[in-house]
Amino acid sequence: MKKSFLAIALMLIFAAGISAQEYTHSVGGTIGTLYGFSYKGLFGNLAVEADLGVNLLGNIPFTSVTKYDNGEKVKTKSSDIPSGFRNWFYFTFEANPNVMYQGMIKSWGWGSISWFAGGGVSFGFITTTDRVGKKIANDILDDYSKSLAPRARVSASEISDYAGDFWTDEDWDYYYGKNGGAAGNDSKVDFKWGLNAIGGAEIHFHKFPMAVSIDFRPGYGMAVPKQLEGAKTLTHFFDYKVVTGVRYTF
Repeated sequence: MKKSFLAIALMLIFAAGISAQEYTHSVGGTIGTLYGFSYKGLFGNLAVEADLGVNLLGNIPFTSVTKYDNGEKVKTKSSDIPSGFRNWFYFTFEANPNVMYQGMIKSWGWGSISWFAGGGVSFGFITTTDRVGKKIANDILDDYSKSLAPRARVSASEISDYAGDFWTDEDWDYYYGKNGGAAGNDSKVDFKWGLNAIGGAEIHFHKFPMAVSIDFRPGYGMAVPKQLEGAKTLTHFFDYKVVTGVRYTF
């Protein structure tokens, strides 16, 4: 009887020690495809993580532009990997909160390792989607120029006439630049939202207050660009992240 009581007491003391060693809150940063600030809280087996930073997109968003005339669809032009744009710098500035289940795998004297899985949302801003729109406009003109072969040159008036069949003046100025110029609105940003799953593992060090985690976040993202009169743009993409987090625990 005494031995059983002693064994139970030792188990409770050991369990209390493990509980005391785990953290409740942690703050730090993330690196990987997402660079930014990070908070994570543990509430039993419920983990809440919120990250804020710059997410480097590993793929080029799929973008389509649809021209409407009096509410009727006239033509749609799409581009998922625009030639000449593969090396352009696409990124988002976003917040990415996630709610997860976190369970202990094993605990040692120096620390513990846990797994976690769940999901979350993201929202913020995405850059340079307008550049894809301009590339689509250029593709339209290229298609027209090729249709005139073997003529060597296409006059500016012919290009304008063809472009006018697809774009309003406002569309053309917005995507291609006024007076047939170059840059247009390169600095424009669009609102971005997304959904993602999350799964990974975390090591919590008991000897000093630090936790290191690595996770994968596959998901779906969409940009919400300015909708111009007579034209609508749709931009969506595989919105994955591979993230390493380093946080101070308390």
